[in-house]
Amino acid sequence: MSAWQTLAGAAFAVTASVCGVWLLRSRTAPASGALLAATGVGVFGVIGCGAVGAAHATDVGLRITLGVLLSLAVACYPRVQPGAISLTLLSAVGLAGTVMVLLTPAVAWMPLTIVLVLLLAIWWTWENGDAQTRRALMWSTTAWLGAGLLIALVSFTGDALAGTAVDPGPLVPLLGLTGPIAMVVGAVRGDVVDVRGIVTPLVVNATVVAVFVAVAVGALAVVEADRGSPLPLGVVVLACAGLAFAVRPLQVVLRGVVDEVLFGKRPDPLRAASGLVGEVADSPQAGLDALREAMLLPYAAIETNGRVELDSGTPVTHTRTFALDSADQADTRLIVGLRPGDLRFSADDEQVLRIVTPLFGQTLRARQLAERLRNSVEREITAVEEERRRLRRDLHDGIGPLLSGAAFTADAAANRVQDSPTESVALIAAVRGEVTTALGEIRRIALDLRPPALDQLGLAGALRQRAESTYGADGQRLEVDVQIEVGPLPAAMEVTTYRIAVEALTNAARHSLARQVRIAVTEDGNTLRVKVTDNGASPGPCWEAGTGLASMRERAQLLGGTIHAGPSPTGGRVEATLPLQPPAIRRP
Repeated sequence: MSAWQTLAGAAFAVTASVCGVWLLRSRTAPASGALLAATGVGVFGVIGCGAVGAAHATDVGLRITLGVLLSLAVACYPRVQPGAISLTLLSAVGLAGTVMVLLTPAVAWMPLTIVLVLLLAIWWTWENGDAQTRRALMWSTTAWLGAGLLIALVSFTGDALAGTAVDPGPLVPLLGLTGPIAMVVGAVRGDVVDVRGIVTPLVVNATVVAVFVAVAVGALAVVEADRGSPLPLGVVVLACAGLAFAVRPLQVVLRGVVDEVLFGKRPDPLRAASGLVGEVADSPQAGLDALREAMLLPYAAIETNGRVELDSGTPVTHTRTFALDSADQADTRLIVGLRPGDLRFSADDEQVLRIVTPLFGQTLRARQLAERLRNSVEREITAVEEERRRLRRDLHDGIGPLLSGAAFTADAAANRVQDSPTESVALIAAVRGEVTTALGEIRRIALDLRPPALDQLGLAGALRQRAESTYGADGQRLEVDVQIEVGPLPAAMEVTTYRIAVEALTNAARHSLARQVRIAVTEDGNTLRVKVTDNGASPGPCWEAGTGLASMRERAQLLGGTIHAGPSPTGGRVEATLPLQPPAIRRP
């Protein structure tokens, strides 16, 4: 045993021992862990026997370690399934290993038997195991089969290089390192990567190599047998170069076949993209369903601020995220799950998803605008109905009784005009008083609908008139600066601006020690800003939600605007933002 073989064997022994102890301590695969640790110890024993020159002990120890201990470790992984069939298959693995240990001639054919029984045991565990068991099995089986194929290739190369200075023997235990490591990963963290994505390239490349080597060796052997002598080196090189041109086409064909056999038919990206446009435009949910079905995705979702808004399919561990290309949707993302067997999306798939993502953004934006419009219309209808209800109540409960009373009093005056003219005159005076009261109520209702000062003085004049009659809590008149820097406004916008400014002015007078108040109404593009600031002390409780603040907020929301109110470093501040129509429509 060479020094390189000793080092490679020691590396395998250390890896097997560490991985076995790891499986034991994690309790994810205790039986396999114990057998794998025993395999590592056995390999150390084989290395020791080889070092002292005990050739027979080395041979027997190698058979026990690999034929019995390692085979049973793989057969028990990740856990033994209950039932007679599982026990029978495990017994068959152990029996085959024991035969190989006891009968030296069986070394030539028993390893193949062990591999076949192991494949049956793995298949039975796969069929009866849960998702976690299958995931672990896929890790272990992929690693061991890949290592076995590479070891077979190395052995073939070693036979071809016999008698040369090149010794591929040390590569065999090094290639076996992947098996124990994969067993630990599969049992402890099987979802770290979708191992099915490794299966396809492994099967494809192994098949291509096997076909390439078989064709090359077979063709050269036939030609050399026919010639009776080896071919010149130049001919061999040209023949291998010609075969190399067939490697890539064979890989493409095999990948398609293996993908379809293992994972189903993959979609055509161009056809998927062309069929998605109409579905996404109709609704985001229909678009998600169509995207998942067209591209055979297990999962698709739209997430906003970490919360899933819409989803389709079953969530998976491995996903890709695409941000919606919109400034007001910076926290909204399209999340799609990777298909089984995919470690990443192909370039065509990525292109389709990048085309579809902005469509989702536009559809979501349109839905949000429609929702805002619907809410605005609902608020407007509600406000109109509330105003009608208030008018009906004021007319029915206020003016109605006054006019009814006046009518009854007038009838009484008419009845008494013959008998008692003096009493009749008194009754007519009472009628006049009741009518005067009714007129006052009518003026009050009209004032609530639209302040007359707006029609008489305009927005700036009406606010200045109101400011002149505003006094603070201490009885001193406030200094109010009114600055209006806007053109003519629609009636509803003008009334809302006036009401918000007056309410903010009233709050400053009642609840703060302000001496100066500034009212500024400015226009910024298609936005109207109403800002009322004062220099008074504004304690926290005065900014709690009350009738005044609620009234201002409702008026702003009715026009699709917002309002912010609260203390500032220099006093109180109320700022409303109201959307304006384009100037060409708004101004006469």
